[in-house]
Amino acid sequence: MLIGLRFVFVVSLIVLMTGCATQRTSHLDFEDQSSVELSLDFCRNWSEQLDVVIAQYEARDFGATKVKDYVYLRADRFLAAFSDLVYDDPNLFRAWVSAMVDLDQESRQIEVNNLNEAALRLLGKDRLTIKDVTKRCSVFFKEHYLEEPFDNLEKLTAVVFIPDDYSSVKRALGLYPLLKIPFIKGIKEWHKQARDTFERYAQKDVKVVSTRQYEPTKKNIFRPQEVARLMSQRDALGQLTLSPDLLSRLFVTYAPIFTIEDSGEFDRVGAVDFTKEGAVTVNVLEPTVYTHLTHTRFEGRTLPQLVYVAWFLARPKEGVGDLLGGNLDGIIWRVTLDHDGTPLLFDSIHPCGCYHMFFPTDRLVPNA
Repeated sequence: MLIGLRFVFVVSLIVLMTGCATQRTSHLDFEDQSSVELSLDFCRNWSEQLDVVIAQYEARDFGATKVKDYVYLRADRFLAAFSDLVYDDPNLFRAWVSAMVDLDQESRQIEVNNLNEAALRLLGKDRLTIKDVTKRCSVFFKEHYLEEPFDNLEKLTAVVFIPDDYSSVKRALGLYPLLKIPFIKGIKEWHKQARDTFERYAQKDVKVVSTRQYEPTKKNIFRPQEVARLMSQRDALGQLTLSPDLLSRLFVTYAPIFTIEDSGEFDRVGAVDFTKEGAVTVNVLEPTVYTHLTHTRFEGRTLPQLVYVAWFLARPKEGVGDLLGGNLDGIIWRVTLDHDGTPLLFDSIHPCGCYHMFFPTDRLVPNA
């Protein structure tokens, strides 16, 4: 698979998850969303009730981490990086708290969409009512958080962190010690194969099987000086605050061209969809690349990252021991922009979290 530069459309994806109820949960009584009288107690109870049902039906969105002891706050690694910077800057503090509330609201909307009909009956409300009340409580708590000074800011900053997903106990008691050596050997072999592939495609007269190329349908890209001006449109956290149209053009400006060896339908980019049975699939008749704007902290600055995700129908198994083969495959291509909007770093990774590769530009110099 070759990756160049440029691509795509902005689309949002919510994956439906179902579960089965094993216990009953009482619901809060109100006629409709217009009759709700918001209060700290009501919104706390509403959050707790919603969280119980979401956990029961395995509908949790794992994109952000809930902040312990603070309902309606969630954080990611970007926001957690500001924990030590908010003490002496009221504007930064307000933007930080607001961003955590907004992130929680975004996650809750996804979780409500993930709930099936049985879960909705357990809550005693329809989906639109649940989403509306949840959003109103988020706004209510945001105002509360920003109007009432935190009596213990150290307590808040101490719990805004992102734990890793590794378990030392499981690694020690599991098969990791036995599989470590062959696993590392396999990784080294893959590194060699990857280098050989890049070297093969670097040749001018390379012979490959038939390929398909995916590139943007729109060519309305920004010039470098225009991108530089866009970089000034930021909030207190340094996040870009572009209009949807400007953001879409920015994605097209730096989007990749995907040139893919076409060995079969499984090598074709498509739109994520559902079968009649509710299983996740990829419709290769609708070539689609999904985009997402994120940010990172680097050398004391906030840098925007343009994320492009392409999904494939499957990754055919290459043998009985192929643990990575199966339905659904994908590639994530990310462009980290420098403060002036010029690419600083490219990297790619599979949605499974494996095969992470970095392609630094000349702007990055190794420390040692």
